[in-house]
Amino acid sequence: MEQDYRLESFLVADCGSTTTRVALIDLVGNEFRLVAQGQTATTVEVPWSRISTGVREAIRQVERSTGRILLSDQEQLIVPEREDGSGVDGLVATVNAATPLLADVVGLIRDLGVESLLAATDCSYVDVRNVVARDEGLDRTGPSTELSTGPSTPLGAGDGRGLQGFVGQVFQERPDVILLAGGTDGGATAPVLDSARDVAAVLSTSEEGGRVHVVYAGNKEMRTAVVGVLGDCSTLHVVDNVRPTLDQEDLAGAEEEIRRLYREVKVSRVPGFGELKSWAVAPVLSTAEGLGLVLKYLARVHRLDVLAVDVGSSATHLAGVLGGRYGSTVGARWGVGYSIGNVLDQAGLEGLLQWLPWALDPGEAHNRIVNKALRPMTIPEAKEDLLIEQAAARAAMALTVERARSTWLGARAPSDAKLGPRVDLVIGRGAVLTSAPHVGQAALMLLDGLQPTGVCTLALDRASLLPQLGALGSVHPVAATQTLARDGLLRLGTAICLTGTGREGSVALRLKVDYDDGRSLRVEVPYGSLEVIPLLAGKRATVEMRPSRQFDAGVGSRGRGATTQVDGGAVGIIVDARGRPLRLPSEGKSRRGKIREWMGALGF
Repeated sequence: MEQDYRLESFLVADCGSTTTRVALIDLVGNEFRLVAQGQTATTVEVPWSRISTGVREAIRQVERSTGRILLSDQEQLIVPEREDGSGVDGLVATVNAATPLLADVVGLIRDLGVESLLAATDCSYVDVRNVVARDEGLDRTGPSTELSTGPSTPLGAGDGRGLQGFVGQVFQERPDVILLAGGTDGGATAPVLDSARDVAAVLSTSEEGGRVHVVYAGNKEMRTAVVGVLGDCSTLHVVDNVRPTLDQEDLAGAEEEIRRLYREVKVSRVPGFGELKSWAVAPVLSTAEGLGLVLKYLARVHRLDVLAVDVGSSATHLAGVLGGRYGSTVGARWGVGYSIGNVLDQAGLEGLLQWLPWALDPGEAHNRIVNKALRPMTIPEAKEDLLIEQAAARAAMALTVERARSTWLGARAPSDAKLGPRVDLVIGRGAVLTSAPHVGQAALMLLDGLQPTGVCTLALDRASLLPQLGALGSVHPVAATQTLARDGLLRLGTAICLTGTGREGSVALRLKVDYDDGRSLRVEVPYGSLEVIPLLAGKRATVEMRPSRQFDAGVGSRGRGATTQVDGGAVGIIVDARGRPLRLPSEGKSRRGKIREWMGALGF
């Protein structure tokens, strides 16, 4: 959509796998603010099968709440805004309602090019089903949609079953893209050519219509030869080598191509996407891309190390800017709705039940999880369903953190590989967090799932705006930044998270809190506990921390004290003296007692 008018009002939309949200952003006085919101079920499946239908319904909700006409009699968006106040000047949108991009990965050596390509797939919504490394064979990595099915045993390369198995799997489920790596720049050529011929053989035996996309990210000296082998049997894309040298990794080209293919192959083919795109004044981004843009802005402008987690129905996205470098991991198979069964497969039933404050029959718990997978749009009605969903959110976050730890997240972590990096700001988004009945529940899920260390601010994308504001920033930076500053984040408070272990009940941290009004408070926090110290939103306090010698309060040395300024929030100051890494009691009754104790400390 082209325009030759001044942009002063916007609709911003995000179409998730289960929920579509639309918000109206307009000038209020001299400042852009969030005016109204609407949300409805995402309508990509029968009986609607048109994503724009859900967007229209959410827009109608905005119309009803504001009295402002936004759609014409023909149900088209009124653009630009008219003198009578109807319509808007533009719409921007983010989407992750499409199914993940199905990918197979082929390379020479598992620990080099193959692992680099696997790391590159974390940038977007990608489901890697098959991995073929010539030094190992075939690894069927992707779980089926059944709740209890896990990965199969890798096939050996020496007996030739790697290629045969790969052919069989391609017949079973045709991939959207095959990612091909191999060789360093200037290195071996014959094995790279053999891999390209293997892929060509697979594609030539497939009788299904349409060409499979192949992304070649290997030895640059072999590009012409690879084009000669694969150019006639695939849609070939050539990018920079993900392993130009043995000790150098370059993922930028592969990541950009994967993001582009997700938009082209998946998002653009969502029913009704063409109509949504025709309304937009900027390219429609994936939700992950929009969130990344906002995080980069926050980190640059406020000079912060920031980490965000988006726990959705189908996927969990962990992204952050650490030391000025952006990293992103999309767990495309781990969510709390459509994909809750995959979380169950990976974490195990006991891994979910360990977060419950009371005993629950395993069979009943399994049935509740299956029902959620079958009906992902339902809202928990019973407390058991709510806490199981929140337990799945913890597991989905932990799985995504573990995956990110081997790449960008681990590079900035403390020397202990099991600890997370120290950040200034942690942001949570996704309905399981933002729609939790009590803000303390959201804070506890973030602390349990991400296990941050040191002193950090906890916040929620309560209005579910961040990705859309990232997309809006390319059209109107002022509108995006002003809305983000005023309406973007709900501050939960400041978390002080101790690293280390000690004797249960012994003093882990002594605090002196000096409030702005002159009051002071001294607190001793025992190991294994959570403590909430009141500090309202908009207020600041000076905190003097004196940890015991077994604990680090975020200054890089155990037993070393520090004084810092902290901000309040909806919860206050949260002292997490449970240690890092967090360990739950192994005995069931003791564990459940601890869970209840921690919930009570957070006020629910």
